[in-house]
Amino acid sequence: MATIASVSLCALLALVATSLHGCSMCNHSIPFTCSGNHVGVGVCSGHYKVQQDVTSWGECRAACGKFPDWCTYYSFCPEGTTGKTGKCADKGAIATADGKSVGMGIKAPLGAKGNLNACVLSQDKKDACTLMEKLWTGNGYETYQMWEKDGPKYDTPEMSYGILFGFFMGAVVGGVAVFRRVKKGSRQPLATEDEENLE
Repeated sequence: MATIASVSLCALLALVATSLHGCSMCNHSIPFTCSGNHVGVGVCSGHYKVQQDVTSWGECRAACGKFPDWCTYYSFCPEGTTGKTGKCADKGAIATADGKSVGMGIKAPLGAKGNLNACVLSQDKKDACTLMEKLWTGNGYETYQMWEKDGPKYDTPEMSYGILFGFFMGAVVGGVAVFRRVKKGSRQPLATEDEENLE
């Protein structure tokens, strides 16, 4: 029989898992936590803004989070990836005097220094992203959803896994408690038998 402590721990772990879901499980530094937010390869068609000098998925997601009224999707070009029409490191179409380049919407987003450090913040309507891989959008970009109609885009599978993990850990603790109780109880008859033989 499970102890009160093990049942309480099981409920607590499940509650923690559920509360974490409320904060959105998507964290690009932790593998698989953003799988439910992943839209696909390419960039959403429609209006967009480019955030410059972004070096990671986390920074790109944070940039989108600053504009909840219009930024629904965010796209980034991970270093080393290659799309249908080029690589993330491709520079803009026009070179500048300082050795850099400016995108003209052909090899890199309009006005961007290039693809490698560009975060594309899409203004498409929520839950209405049509991915495209033409020109610079096919240079290795991937897109994730930040918001949906009712608020943040939460990763539903992660919530389910979190709850299952909470109950699993509670079951393990409960099982250990039961095992110890049974083991402790099995020793008592031996002691009683020895006492009877001594009499």
